[in-house]
Amino acid sequence: MNSDGKDSNETLGETAANDRIEDVASEVCETGSPGERHQFVNQEDDDWDLLEGRDLERAILPHRDASDNNSEEFDILQLVAERAGARPRNPDDKLKDKEPPEHHQPDVPPASAAKESGEEELAKLDSSEQHELVLVLAENDRKIDRKIDHDQELALTETRLQRNSQRHSAVDSQTPGAYAVAPPLGARYANTTLASSGTTSDSATDDEPVSTNGADAPATQPVPTATNSSGLVQATLLDDNNPRRLDLVQADEVDLEQENQRRQLRRQQYAVRRRQIGYVFLAVFAVAMMALVFVLGVFYGKGIGGDNDLSAPLATVALSPTSAPSYHTPSAAPSSPLSMLLETLPNYTLQTLMDPFSPQSEAMHWLENHQNITRLEEWRKVQLFALATLFYSLDGPNWPKPIRNDWLDDTKSECDWFYSNYGVFDEDTGQFQLNEEDSSHREPCKNGGWVYKLIILEGLRLDELESATAMATSKKPRLPLEIGLLTGLKWLFLNDNGIPGKLTEFLPQDVGVMASLKELGLNDNQFTGSIPSEVGLWTSLTGLWMQHSTLISTLPSEIGQLTNMKGLAFGGNLLSGIIPSEIASMNRLNQLWMTGNLLSGLPSEMGLLTALTGLGANDNSLSGSLPSEFALLQNLTGMWIQGNSLSGSVPLEFQSMTALQHLGFNGNNLSGEFPIIPNLKSIRLNGNSIKVLPSEIGLMKDLKLLHLASNQFIGPMPSEIGVMHALQDVDLSNSQFSGSIASELGNLQQLKTLNLASNSFTGPIPSALSVLAANHSLRVFNISGNANLEGSLPNELCSLKEDSCVFGAKGRSCVFEFDCTRELCGCSCNCTLDPSQYHDFFP
Repeated sequence: MNSDGKDSNETLGETAANDRIEDVASEVCETGSPGERHQFVNQEDDDWDLLEGRDLERAILPHRDASDNNSEEFDILQLVAERAGARPRNPDDKLKDKEPPEHHQPDVPPASAAKESGEEELAKLDSSEQHELVLVLAENDRKIDRKIDHDQELALTETRLQRNSQRHSAVDSQTPGAYAVAPPLGARYANTTLASSGTTSDSATDDEPVSTNGADAPATQPVPTATNSSGLVQATLLDDNNPRRLDLVQADEVDLEQENQRRQLRRQQYAVRRRQIGYVFLAVFAVAMMALVFVLGVFYGKGIGGDNDLSAPLATVALSPTSAPSYHTPSAAPSSPLSMLLETLPNYTLQTLMDPFSPQSEAMHWLENHQNITRLEEWRKVQLFALATLFYSLDGPNWPKPIRNDWLDDTKSECDWFYSNYGVFDEDTGQFQLNEEDSSHREPCKNGGWVYKLIILEGLRLDELESATAMATSKKPRLPLEIGLLTGLKWLFLNDNGIPGKLTEFLPQDVGVMASLKELGLNDNQFTGSIPSEVGLWTSLTGLWMQHSTLISTLPSEIGQLTNMKGLAFGGNLLSGIIPSEIASMNRLNQLWMTGNLLSGLPSEMGLLTALTGLGANDNSLSGSLPSEFALLQNLTGMWIQGNSLSGSVPLEFQSMTALQHLGFNGNNLSGEFPIIPNLKSIRLNGNSIKVLPSEIGLMKDLKLLHLASNQFIGPMPSEIGVMHALQDVDLSNSQFSGSIASELGNLQQLKTLNLASNSFTGPIPSALSVLAANHSLRVFNISGNANLEGSLPNELCSLKEDSCVFGAKGRSCVFEFDCTRELCGCSCNCTLDPSQYHDFFP
């Protein structure tokens, strides 16, 4: 007996009955059809409710259908119900609340003997064991439910794949060359998944897709495939005669060279982009550090201002010509050799670094790869960056090869880079030879040291690039704002470079960055447009040369602000209007050249330029009379106002200009009496209307050149000319002089040229002139055009006709011109010849 009052035999019988119940439940779950198993599953929720009411018959009876032809199993289940106290029912009875479908109600053949045996086994089951039987049935029911869901999902997926295959087949039938495809995904999935679970599906196969709506899916032509042991589908080769092979899509031929070029371009773009991102990062870091410094300065009550103002247009680096430069040191440790440089750069430079193709970015990239970047002092980095920016801004890569190879050479100091005129480069030696005017005191880094003070880049002819390719890839040259970083720079000469474009576009946007310059040379370029008024900001400028371009408009009045100016030249342009009166403020100006423009007037205020030593205004459109205030220019040594339309007489006040040595008024309409200016060395008054040459002209003892041709003099030549012993060149041709030729001319022992042609001289040729020819002084003598001359020519003058007679450093031939007439003969001229043959001309 056990603890429950049952003997051991009874316990063994119950155990055997339990095993049999489990076997029966298992067989029912495994052998039922999908529809019947589904019915069984739907009873799961009701089973638990029936068990609570002890109605085991209603919980078990629906599973009768699962036994189909095995009535013995059904009887066993009924015995279980009877053992629990439920009312037995006949197999033919129908349930009141639910009837199974007719095709699920087969007749159960009687089997009384099996039934009695089952009853004996089930009679031994108590209520707890019966409950356990129901649990086993429910668990098997859930397994069947999952299996059904899995089969339905596979069938639905296979149907979708078949439909897609049909659509692709329809398109392939119109598109030649359709490739053979792998088996449908559902078929492969079913083969591999179901095989792994040990179950096969009748609803999903490789060749027959399943339709979930009961309709037959359109059939597709199966493609022969082979599957390896891993379940992977192997491609099937098609022979050349297979008609499907003719429909296969042909792959496009790839141009490997073009593809390599595209890949290389992408790599270059990536490298540029990476470098740009690096510059952006450094720039942001620099801006952040400047903001931090500003905040700290305000916090401690010091502020940021004056020379340390980071928002100023100039860099904070102070380059001193005599000592090592100083710079603002950030509080944070630099993250790279260029981080401290970026902190000192002005905002406009940081903005240009955002563009990877800007001259600033190219210069920064060059400096970043400088072989000594880690050993350079910070002020040297600023200097090198500014010079490199200038190189790329002036189209350096298209400079003449010797210069572009010399610049940015990091194997030597920047102070040894090319500076001079390109014309003195020796191709044989590969060395640069300085011009004569480029003495040692004008080297870039004057007085030793490394601070750049001078830049001479002349004769580059940027308008005549070496090749069409260089011209197509060149950039428009311009002076970068970074030129202001060279705060030690004093002289900048860019003459004879053929730089095209507007002057305002070539100069920096903020011309104030050039405020420290002393001299700026821009002669012989191709600038257009006007001179900007901002030139008034160059207050340190002492010399400005902008000659031989095509500048237009008027000279800005702001030029008067250049009070330190000593030399100003803007000749050879198209400037017009009146010279601004504000020019009088340039009280240190000593050279003013405005030749070859369209200027129309000279203000009287120019008389206040008391430091002026040279004034040139040739070939303009000046009119009116000469201002008498010019007499105040007591330091003026040369005045040239030729080729204009000046009228009136030369002011007598000019007689007080004791420093004046050279006077040129050719090609005007001046009249009256010429004033005697005592210390003159040259007078050029050709082509005017002067009528009186006073005898006091003899007082100009230092005069060497006297040109008074094409005037309207009245009377004879003043004999006082004979006492002007310094005279070397006299031209009185075509001036209506009359009377005899002054014999006192023989006293001019230094006289080399005497032109008395086309006048009204009479009488013989003075024999004293033969002395000048004998001592090889006189070399050019012209008395042609004087029909009233007579007598014989001195034999000494005939030597001027000989081929051996030359003079001057260049070996000029001597000249003797006269008219051979009956009255004047000699040398090769025979006075008895026919008058038509009298004329004798010796070039």
